[in-house]
Amino acid sequence: MKLLTLAALSVALGFSQSTDCDTLDKCQEVLKTNRRSSLVHFRIGEFYFQKGNMDKPGSPTCTSASGTNQEVNREKPPSWIYPPTILGCNSKHYRSAANEFREVLIGDLEPKWTEVWAHVNLGKIYDVTSQRERALNEYRRAIRTLDNTRGALDEAIKYTEAPYKPN
Repeated sequence: MKLLTLAALSVALGFSQSTDCDTLDKCQEVLKTNRRSSLVHFRIGEFYFQKGNMDKPGSPTCTSASGTNQEVNREKPPSWIYPPTILGCNSKHYRSAANEFREVLIGDLEPKWTEVWAHVNLGKIYDVTSQRERALNEYRRAIRTLDNTRGALDEAIKYTEAPYKPN
């Protein structure tokens, strides 16, 4: 009975890891105490990635990397954006998300699934920002982990066949 209780507690702790960090502000506070936490970096990356997918040019919440609300001239991309193919009001969010997902990969990799999903999410960011070769590289890295937690490998395979497109 004690072993069963201990196993249930372990599972509960594994799932509760995300409850410490349910807002961007909380995640940034938690990060102050554990800079190498892959889980916290992953959650912050998710916040930025979702923000990048939600902002559309012309919307009140849409600001370019320069901080101004503007439509994007897709004919002539701004030269100050890095990488240069990231365009639009959501560029700063995708750039921030990519940085956080890279931090996941140099962090403690706990829980283990953060590695595969960091690669999948980096692939999605590269697809959205018209960097297909980099996206394919990240999807291949995800597949090499052999970790199919919550369908990560299925998603990586799906996006090697056709690029990710946000809703």
